Amino acid sequence: MKIAGGVMLLALAVVGCGKQPVESDVINEVAKVSATSPYAVMDWTPISTSVNRGEGTMATLFADESAVKHLRSGVAYGESDQIALVTWKQREDPHWFGARIPGEVVRVEIVTMGLAPTYGRFAGTPLVPEKTSDGDGGEKAILAMKPAWTP
Repeated sequence: MKIAGGVMLLALAVVGCGKQPVESDVINEVAKVSATSPYAVMDWTPISTSVNRGEGTMATLFADESAVKHLRSGVAYGESDQIALVTWKQREDPHWFGARIPGEVVRVEIVTMGLAPTYGRFAGTPLVPEKTSDGDGGEKAILAMKPAWTP
């Protein structure tokens, strides 16, 4: 009797795994960076990630193609290279118990290299520029983030 019950349970598990996911199960629409952003950061290369459990946020540092080339060659950022830190509110993953995934975008911070790096911050839905004061430290914190490279 125990063997028959185990076979029945296994059969139910296999049948349940055959469900095809719908697009809304696979694509996290909530986490997309607004199309109104002046930068296509989601097309850039992710180079580092972080989680702030206290604030319930997660962030990814992205670099444009030129910045990635400079970083991989061991050279500091070149003039006109751009990096962006995208921060999301965390939300529960509907597919994995206890997992957290990006929710809505909290802010996008852009640093453009040059003689002196320039810093811009966008927030809201849709993303709109926020006023920042000189020396507020945003660009310094972003530039201090180390890339995470795989061999």
